[in-house]
Amino acid sequence: MNTPSALTPKYAHPLYAAFVLIIDRERYIDLAAPHSLARNLEEADYREKFAAGTWPKAEWVPEQRQAAARNAEQLIAGLCSSFVWTLGCVFLGLLIAFLFGRMSPEMPFAWAKATGILGGFLAAWATLLELGGFSPTYGGKALHEIVRPVIFKALFLPGVSIAAVGQLW
Repeated sequence: MNTPSALTPKYAHPLYAAFVLIIDRERYIDLAAPHSLARNLEEADYREKFAAGTWPKAEWVPEQRQAAARNAEQLIAGLCSSFVWTLGCVFLGLLIAFLFGRMSPEMPFAWAKATGILGGFLAAWATLLELGGFSPTYGGKALHEIVRPVIFKALFLPGVSIAAVGQLW
């Protein structure tokens, strides 16, 4: 993908892009420029310029890749930060439970409580991620903007289900 003419517009599937973001950042960035091109070609004036070969300019692809890399780093940083904050809150809750005698090493392991904690952790992690900042775009359809809700749902929905199991156990 060195020249704009070699770039084929293609929408990225949000679920696949979310998975790739986690396991292979370079492949995620490779998805972002064709996705951005496809989104831009939704506009008639860009379609005309693209058909005429006057758009995108040679520097457009590297700029899109840089922007995708920045947005991916921001999304991963938000994912990690929200994980650490949520984990800290869980540890604080466990500490308070120990201090008030609701938990101790002598007590038997309570699977229902552990399941509830795990589910609550996942749901809280997803919520904190969603509340964190990210770089919005004009159209709101950049790859990082459509991947973020997928990650939220992948954490939140199982978290709520697991927490419900913990409560009903």
